[in-house]
Amino acid sequence: HIYRSMSFDPAKDLAPFSMAYTSDLVIVVPNSLPVRNLQEFVAYARARPGQLSFGSSGHGASTHTAAELFR
Repeated sequence: HIYRSMSFDPAKDLAPFSMAYTSDLVIVVPNSLPVRNLQEFVAYARARPGQLSFGSSGHGASTHTAAELFR
């Protein structure tokens, strides 16, 4: 999700052997948005493709990759 192409295939060439860390992530929206739960937010976002944005702590950070996967 971060690089367009790599010299190896992570799904085929790498194998997980241990969990490095865990992290809790939350989704927050401004009070002005007319949503009160995740289901309403997803419906709101789907009705407005390309109109919403998100912030993260940096390119490739867990907050960035989580938001990309959620998207």
